[in-house]
Amino acid sequence: MSWGLFLLCAAGLVAALYLPSLLYLPFVGLPFKQVFAMAPVMTSLTVTVLGILLHFFGLRLGSYAFYGLALAISLAVGLLLSWRKNGCRPKVHVSVDTLNQCFPLLLSLTIGVAVVGYVYCRGVGDPDAFLQVFDNSFHLSVVKSMSESSDFSVLHVGAYLEPGTDVFNPDPGVGFYPACWHIVAALLVQVTSIPVAAAINVTNFVFLGMVLPLGIQALVGEWAEDDVVVCFSAAIVTLAFTAFPWALLYWGPVYPNLAAFCAVPAVAAVIRHLLSSAAQKQRLDIGTFLVALFGICCLVLLQPNSIFTLGIWLIPAIMDFAIAVVGKSRLASRFRDHDSLLRLLTRTIVLIFISLVWLACYRSSFMSGVVAFTWPSFTYLLDAIRRVVTLCFNEYTIAIPLAAIVIVGCWRCLCDKRYSGFAYSFLFASVLFIVDAISDGALRHILTGFWYTDQYRVAAMAAMFGIPVAALGLSHILNAMRASATRLYGADCGGFFQATVFAAMVVLGLLYWPENVSLSGEEQLTPIGSVKKIVGYMYSIDDSDNNLTGSEAEFLLDVKSVVGDGLVINNPYDGSCYGYALDGLNLMYRKFGLTGKGESENSVQIRMSLNKIAHDLNTRESVEATGAQYVLLLDSSQDGREGVDMPGYTKSDWVGIDSISDDTEGFELVLSVEDMKLYKICP
Repeated sequence: MSWGLFLLCAAGLVAALYLPSLLYLPFVGLPFKQVFAMAPVMTSLTVTVLGILLHFFGLRLGSYAFYGLALAISLAVGLLLSWRKNGCRPKVHVSVDTLNQCFPLLLSLTIGVAVVGYVYCRGVGDPDAFLQVFDNSFHLSVVKSMSESSDFSVLHVGAYLEPGTDVFNPDPGVGFYPACWHIVAALLVQVTSIPVAAAINVTNFVFLGMVLPLGIQALVGEWAEDDVVVCFSAAIVTLAFTAFPWALLYWGPVYPNLAAFCAVPAVAAVIRHLLSSAAQKQRLDIGTFLVALFGICCLVLLQPNSIFTLGIWLIPAIMDFAIAVVGKSRLASRFRDHDSLLRLLTRTIVLIFISLVWLACYRSSFMSGVVAFTWPSFTYLLDAIRRVVTLCFNEYTIAIPLAAIVIVGCWRCLCDKRYSGFAYSFLFASVLFIVDAISDGALRHILTGFWYTDQYRVAAMAAMFGIPVAALGLSHILNAMRASATRLYGADCGGFFQATVFAAMVVLGLLYWPENVSLSGEEQLTPIGSVKKIVGYMYSIDDSDNNLTGSEAEFLLDVKSVVGDGLVINNPYDGSCYGYALDGLNLMYRKFGLTGKGESENSVQIRMSLNKIAHDLNTRESVEATGAQYVLLLDSSQDGREGVDMPGYTKSDWVGIDSISDDTEGFELVLSVEDMKLYKICP
């Protein structure tokens, strides 16, 4: 696949994500930026809910019919809203001059697409490149299975959705999984017929290059009342943090969490707008309320922990709303001489209520599996503080220029009550990271359990909260440049413009310098250069940690030409599990981690005794029940395998498959290249 086709598919996905929601969002009455920020979120929710309904009624529509139905629903909603507004003119509210809003928006998109193109696209090197780690076998297989089956229900998620796969599915249990991101990628595969790995890369490219920058612009614009310099600064710093979004591209990878975090700023902006408007007008705008509610639903369907992330970000706004409501109530008139005390009491009550809700969620049964999950602590207190201050978090490359900007931003936030909420959220998330990094007790689970006590997700949350803080810090620096230019040039606007552009170019260079810098005579990678290098290494087929090598990937293509749609038994841990998503091989084991108490009896029998098929009746019956015709071994002559062992792998669990050789009765050698073998089952 060429990069030209990649960009064409990205443009198509942008159109598909934005068009349906833009048919009705302008009639709701949201600010200009929030309309565009929420469009992909609302469209993602529409296709996800539609997938649930179609599955419930037993219908499987092709991609064009499916998307056409989503488009028709959006158009109907738009017409209804237009009718209720007594006219067909969209009521998009522009709080400042339209050009003042558009310039930071366009700059944000320009920088976003350019930086993501350089770091991510050039980093992976190939549009079809993919990450060979435990979680990604699941992501690849689910996207492939959804695209093959046209089953897009998040209540019925699995890697065996095609009709007829239930007879050999090793793990028949399916259920809810927040697969909204998977649905978007699967629809892209259906429409364009591009490889699954390429569709995943395109989807990530759009979320990183467009959804996140637009969301940040909407949030900062709402909080800063569309201050042009603040929004301009936000456009520059949005993608400068390594912990978010970049680390989530190669750790896990937790693509659904990445997409959810990219959507959080847009939803936060709408809720902030809802609360602010309700406090001023003393009434709740129903249209904005519904958009906010649907945005929250989309976050749940992307990754539920994003709701808790959203909650932390909105605590200051909720407090401001509560204070405004109380301030206009009869209670305030009785305490006119104790206004500060009333405000303190209101904040305390809100915090107590939020804490009780937090603890209730922590103790709830449906969250028990998540909050009890444990990642070990990895450092000590002073080092954890150093990681936060230098913004390196879980990486080794410190970001000195960005850290300085964030420090300035924290100081400005704490000095200006309008923005203090940004600082509080960032500092609280930083404390969560420190607790997560140094402790292993109950406090750690209470505070970070909603994120699986995973230091990468917690660091990503802190970095995301740091984006508006950095924007305010940079805007303060630019305003200082303006003051200096005013002293030099008087009221000359050209001087201000030149000074601002010069300062912005310097900051862009400091934040996004692509490769190495020389410190004390030693070459060191910049943060962006480090991310690009890690992405390139992790996504390369030549990565020494890979289970599937380049020669094995070529062998899988030959296997596909021989077996066609025939069912192939395999050991997923030799890298063959990727053959389903990459080449369409009809594999019995399509992802890692299939052994467990939910596993089928036929699967257990095959794993443990397939090599005895010529003499074991039970094994023969299990194979016949599944309809398997071939056995694939990518590492037949090795005691170990290429790469690293994935979690959950035990060599003895796969002895029935791994023990097969050219001399084993009941198998006929069909293909052989070095230690890669394909056998036909002939019991």
